[in-house]
Amino acid sequence: MGHDDLDQNTKSGSLKETQILSKPATLETDSVLVGRFKIQSLQGCGRFGCVYKATDLQLDSNVAIKVLHQHLVSEASLRVFKNEILTLRQLSHPNIVRVHEYYEDEHIHFITMDWIQGDTLKDWIEQHTVTEETLNDFTGQILSALEVTESKAISHKDLKPENILIDNNQHLYIADFGIASAVGDKASAVITGTPLYSPPEYLESGKSVASIDIYAFGLILYELITKKLPYHAQTQEELIKEKLSSQKVKFEKRFARYEKLVQRCIAPLADSRPKTASEARKLIDASQDKGMSRQSKLTAISVATVLLALIASGLYFFRADNLGGKKLIGAKQLIEAQQEGVQSLAVLPFDTKSAEAWLIDGLPHLLSDELSQISDLRIVGYERSRETMDLLGYQTPLDEQKLKVISDLTQSTYLLNTKLVPIGPNRYQVNAELIRVAGNTVETSDIIQFQSNKESLAQEFSSLVVAVNEQFGLESLDTELYLPQGVHLETISEVEVLLKNGEDARAKELLEKLLNSEAEYSKGWLLLGQLEASIGSILEAESAFQKAVETSPQNSLVRNQAQAELQLLAGDIDSAIETYRSILQRLPNNSDIRLELAQLLIQQQSLETAKQELITVVESDENHPIAWYELSKVAIWQGETQEAVDNYLVKALVTAKKLKNTQLQGDVLNAFGVAHHRLGHLDLALDYYKQGLTDRKKVYDSRGIVTSLSNLASVYAVKGEYQQAEQNLLQALETNKSRNDAVKQADLFNELGVIAEEQGLYSKALEHFQSSLSIRMKLDDDWLKAESLNNVAYIFFLLSDEEQATIYWEQAKAYYEKVDDPVGVVRVNENMAQLELQKGNWQSAYRMYQSALEKSEELNLTEETIVAQAYLAKIAFLQGNFEQPPLQLNDIKTELKDRQDVRGQVEFGLWLTDWSISTGAYQQAESILAELMPLMEQEKNRSQQLIYNTLASRLSLYQGDDLPIASNQEFEQVTSKAALESLVLQLEALLFSNTMQEGASDKFLEVSQEFDQYDLDLHRYFLLRKLILLGYYHAQSGDDEALKTVLDQLTMLKRGVGTYWRNYQIERLESIYYGMIKNSEKARESAQKALKSFTELKQQLPEQQQQHIISLQGRYFSADQSKDDFFMEQVNDKE
Repeated sequence: MGHDDLDQNTKSGSLKETQILSKPATLETDSVLVGRFKIQSLQGCGRFGCVYKATDLQLDSNVAIKVLHQHLVSEASLRVFKNEILTLRQLSHPNIVRVHEYYEDEHIHFITMDWIQGDTLKDWIEQHTVTEETLNDFTGQILSALEVTESKAISHKDLKPENILIDNNQHLYIADFGIASAVGDKASAVITGTPLYSPPEYLESGKSVASIDIYAFGLILYELITKKLPYHAQTQEELIKEKLSSQKVKFEKRFARYEKLVQRCIAPLADSRPKTASEARKLIDASQDKGMSRQSKLTAISVATVLLALIASGLYFFRADNLGGKKLIGAKQLIEAQQEGVQSLAVLPFDTKSAEAWLIDGLPHLLSDELSQISDLRIVGYERSRETMDLLGYQTPLDEQKLKVISDLTQSTYLLNTKLVPIGPNRYQVNAELIRVAGNTVETSDIIQFQSNKESLAQEFSSLVVAVNEQFGLESLDTELYLPQGVHLETISEVEVLLKNGEDARAKELLEKLLNSEAEYSKGWLLLGQLEASIGSILEAESAFQKAVETSPQNSLVRNQAQAELQLLAGDIDSAIETYRSILQRLPNNSDIRLELAQLLIQQQSLETAKQELITVVESDENHPIAWYELSKVAIWQGETQEAVDNYLVKALVTAKKLKNTQLQGDVLNAFGVAHHRLGHLDLALDYYKQGLTDRKKVYDSRGIVTSLSNLASVYAVKGEYQQAEQNLLQALETNKSRNDAVKQADLFNELGVIAEEQGLYSKALEHFQSSLSIRMKLDDDWLKAESLNNVAYIFFLLSDEEQATIYWEQAKAYYEKVDDPVGVVRVNENMAQLELQKGNWQSAYRMYQSALEKSEELNLTEETIVAQAYLAKIAFLQGNFEQPPLQLNDIKTELKDRQDVRGQVEFGLWLTDWSISTGAYQQAESILAELMPLMEQEKNRSQQLIYNTLASRLSLYQGDDLPIASNQEFEQVTSKAALESLVLQLEALLFSNTMQEGASDKFLEVSQEFDQYDLDLHRYFLLRKLILLGYYHAQSGDDEALKTVLDQLTMLKRGVGTYWRNYQIERLESIYYGMIKNSEKARESAQKALKSFTELKQQLPEQQQQHIISLQGRYFSADQSKDDFFMEQVNDKE
């Protein structure tokens, strides 16, 4: 698929035989090649050729023969291929299919190989479940073969289960070694291997790498174990992104020893993969020698040890004489807490009467940051606790009932409550207590108390962090990682408050002042870098992040975060992901870091890996305010929309309602709308979008409001309620003005253009698309420029402005090439091919569509492939192929129905109706029109509706009905194609009307002149049809001079357009003309040509359809005593 054997000089006859996509020419059974190899059966065809089972007549044995596809054969490729065969013959290994010899029989080029009786490994995987023993065996066989090929410096380059054979004894044989190398890049524009099994760098550059077979081997193991591949991509671009993302390989326990091997083999970076098959084998052995699972990081702590710790830490733990009636958390509870596994601690807002912002907001924030670095404790930070309390309307101090609610919503058994009381100028009393919520029981224990002035607060709060750590019996802490010593805590806290409130300029000023005096404060440099990056000062941000790295301890969170920020600034998302993973190795319970990692993975399209990270978050925190929402988005992007609706979105909504978080609730309701929209539940989608819009308006979320309005417009458009859609988009435009978001403003104009185009309001669509373009040309996004240029060009095309359409398409193509978007280039090329076809340049259009088809299939572009296939079928039909194109177009229409593509179904359904009427398949045309009727009501496109009505009327006309003489029609806001189709019908109706009844003659000429308002150089097929009908009119009128003028025009036009199935009509008109001027010889000669062409057409059709089109011919022209029609005489004689 994707190649044909046509050259540029293909004639119409061969085109009919080849159709749109030529199938490989196959050899007949019992045929003999080079007098020696007798073909028994075809086994299958692949990328490079077809494989046959054959008998070697000389040796009386079975052999396999691989015949190369004709399009791969050239002098250069054969030279390379023969050299490769010489090398391959040196390979002698029990797991490699042995190549015998290369032969040539006329134009057939083939190689002979050992015949293996069995299946492919692909078939085996589908039919069997691999055992550990079998996997070990298969792995050894494949590696053994690769070790030999490596020693000969030979790479397979297309290793995959389809190229591995397996016999009845489960013996493996690798086939097709060297074929990919031999044919070079003739088989595919760049890549010679199969994309799914090729490493990312090879897909990007086409250059072979040493580890190409090792990479494929890793994926074969993955597929053997899981029966699938770890990718979900629909295009090659998406596939490369997935391959470049580092995905965690996880198998069921019995295959765990293969995890490291597969992980290494399919690593994104070539340097990370095993260099040789022998090295890969060692990885398996190393995994086997590891033995049992790893030791737990935590060591058991005895009751006595905990008791000693409690006694020794009198500074930190509240003494019994100060209990004040509180229920104390004792040693037993602490031991039980440790035995339960990872514990959660929520940092509550400070309980203080102070009005100073740095104490109320800044200091708790810093305390949360420091506590979050305790590796074996899950910390719910101050910000989330504060937000939860604000949403619920809670104020400190909290009673027991409220403490239980906070514990439940944050999924934290423990709460840290800090009381801070001013006791003098710049002096404070601090009491910190640990609250444990277990069911209906609330137990409290004071863990530290101290008095301090401002200058000493940092040191004292470091003691609080250490006290919390020791309270849970965790490992000792490196205190240099925590609150800075000697740094003014009030200033640090104030910066945190300013950043939270969005006062970036003031925060930056304070930070710079602080860092001038405290240059070793690494957290300050990190904050400054993040601030600079947020305002676009990239160089300054890089400098600040570098300072953060230089001033922070080796394994500190600040250092890792700064490194990740530098990697992101450099565009190295993969390295940033690895940095986040390294943080999580030390801090596995840090949900914030894990959430950031998930969002990076989403950005890299590693959706399945992101999903697993998010699931890890919600497993420890089922009320996480963001994770369920993010999970639902990932599921929708993965196509698991129903799972999102039934599971993730429900939990996200429950969480939002628990938290009374209107903002989150609006976001989740909007996501529900997106999910139902994708599932085709349009009324449900509208309902959820409206609910989401209501909540977003409550919290004055202008960005969300714009998104909701745009989503509503999208559903209304699908429902055909275009006025509602337009109203919502206009509201969105107005709301967006205050946001100063140029990108969104351009998007909204673009959506308005689409709405207008779908209604056939092309002038209005052009206005909106041009508004979008004018904004996008000022943006630094070349892809958006390309999209808008393509949209504007297409409207000019629909408005028959060839010059403007071509100019804009050329610009669009240049921008798509600039941003390296092959999909965009394919779409522009298909659009320009439409223009060529409309102008009658079918040869040029054919080449463009064929090229687009091959590229679309290479990139796995479904829609673009469908378009190319449909137009190639149309070209074949125009050439007079009445058999295959209708079948192909019907298959396309069925596929579009499965995809719920209403517009596509209507467009190609109208084509099929037209072809059915033209070929006399009247009953089929009626069925298609009936099928299209409800879709037309849904689509509400003016141009399509006019074409539909025209075809319905033509069907009645061809079946023998006379149509009333139409009054002057207004063709406002429809395409030229739709208007011209209607004008052609009017000419046909007038021509067929009872031998040009009174008034019809003048009306015919009047309608004929209406064609002049259109640029018929852009619609040459319509010009041909008009002139043919005009010729019959003059013939019927007996005006031989006028007919001669028309025939001269048709002759010139025919030379430009070339082969066209209606050309027999021109030859018939020539015959009529010569009959009118009494040149019987030429009249019969032209009639014979017309008959020959007409017979070739009708012989493709069933008998009933032949009778229909024969009957129709008599209505174009009626012979009498003064006018002969030798064509119809001969047609009737044959019948």
